[in-house]
Amino acid sequence: MKRIKKRWLALIIGVLTVLAVSACAGVYFLTSDGIDQKTAASIHKGMSENDVVRIFGRPCDRPGSFEQAQRDGHIEKLTTGIWSGRDGHIQVNFLETGLVRDAHFYSRDRWSEFLRKFGLDIR
Repeated sequence: MKRIKKRWLALIIGVLTVLAVSACAGVYFLTSDGIDQKTAASIHKGMSENDVVRIFGRPCDRPGSFEQAQRDGHIEKLTTGIWSGRDGHIQVNFLETGLVRDAHFYSRDRWSEFLRKFGLDIR
């Protein structure tokens, strides 16, 4: 009788463990932190930096600046803000006027990131 109870207990614990792991993986893969292609597409040329910060709900993670030569020989000075998330990062380039020049989303492979967190990186 005790063996049957232990088997049922082991079975129930196993099923609950599988369900818990499945739920965690589902939440991880089905939710977004707002750093994605859709958000990058909502950032338009001419927006102010404050407008962009409002979209993300926080300041950028990595500010920077660079100069870019134009075809006519003019040097364009840009500042950049990078917002990082689980799915990748969004880089927003601002003109000297402080207005958006362009925004780009660079994606990460979520499956590889998930495996890497558990030490199972296969690369």
